[in-house]
Amino acid sequence: SPIYLALGRGITNGFKPYIDLFETKPPGIFLISALSFYLFDDTMLTYIFQALVVIGISFVPAVLIFLSVKKRERIPINFLLFLTSSLMAGIVLGLYVAERSGEFQVESFGAFFSAIYVALFYYCQLKEKNGVFKMIFSAIMIFFALGMKEPFIFSIFASVFLLTEFSFRKILRDFFIPLGIALFAGFIMMVIFKYFIPYVSIYLPEMLKNHIYMSGSPWSRGLNAKILLTDLNNYSIWL
Repeated sequence: SPIYLALGRGITNGFKPYIDLFETKPPGIFLISALSFYLFDDTMLTYIFQALVVIGISFVPAVLIFLSVKKRERIPINFLLFLTSSLMAGIVLGLYVAERSGEFQVESFGAFFSAIYVALFYYCQLKEKNGVFKMIFSAIMIFFALGMKEPFIFSIFASVFLLTEFSFRKILRDFFIPLGIALFAGFIMMVIFKYFIPYVSIYLPEMLKNHIYMSGSPWSRGLNAKILLTDLNNYSIWL
């Protein structure tokens, strides 16, 4: 999107997001754009990241299947068919995300990091693996997803809620603690870059007041099943 590229260029020229240039997104996408301009003085890196994200989304289901099925349980023909089907489904999903979100948009990046978090969560549930690595890696994925667009937190929480038996202890360990680590890391990052004050004093009031008023109630938009059903139909028609 041109606005993200403009903000990235502005950052390399000393402008501050939300103060000098404003857009209704958290700073993650602006920093990717700024990094591209800083390293190459053009948008090449943004296209590379976009391509990697789409490819990554495409391979997440197949990698999850490959790691989840034990070697002794892999019947060659069945496993190959299952793996191929998951890869095809992932490729369709990746292309659909790219088409639905558009070029260099936060939705594809947020979907990628959220998908990795969900895949890791499911794999660890299946293998009964819990530890510091899982918690830290989950926090990193949440950090990047929220850095692209904050509402991804609802998708991540819904995935955790659906994929695990209801247990406050498990949800605390697998979701709320990584979320707390991610939020703390985001706070530190924005303090370092001097984005925190404008984020809280300019961006959040704009999003919670004017943006909601102009876009409509998030509750009513969330209950608009027609959009969801249309998207599911457009995706599933290729499977």
